[in-house]
Amino acid sequence: IERCLERQTHRGDTIPGGRREISGQLGHLSLIDIIQILELNKRSATVTLAQDSDTAKVYLREGRVEGININGDFDARRFYQLLLWENASFSVSEYVDEVPPENRVARPARELILEIARLEDESRKQG
Repeated sequence: IERCLERQTHRGDTIPGGRREISGQLGHLSLIDIIQILELNKRSATVTLAQDSDTAKVYLREGRVEGININGDFDARRFYQLLLWENASFSVSEYVDEVPPENRVARPARELILEIARLEDESRKQG
């Protein structure tokens, strides 16, 4: 992904071969890896995931998570669920601003991951 993004910067807006997306399986590359690469390079992209009958989108603008959509519902608290998807297919494509303003997160991925892990931990302690 890093090499494709680097080439994209030097060659224009499209990914080599004229494609506008990169795709693969999470078994080969984790969602965290994908998001960290986009975050470090301050890239804007939509990461689409599909596992069984579930679909999700993670919207990143300039390396910051803008929103999380799982099966049509925008809910950033469910981001942690996506980290558990191991056999999902993914694609990284150009950023499309589909996040409603009331669901906008606009946080670095690492902050979002830590916050969600904290909330999960608190809910386990209470339950």
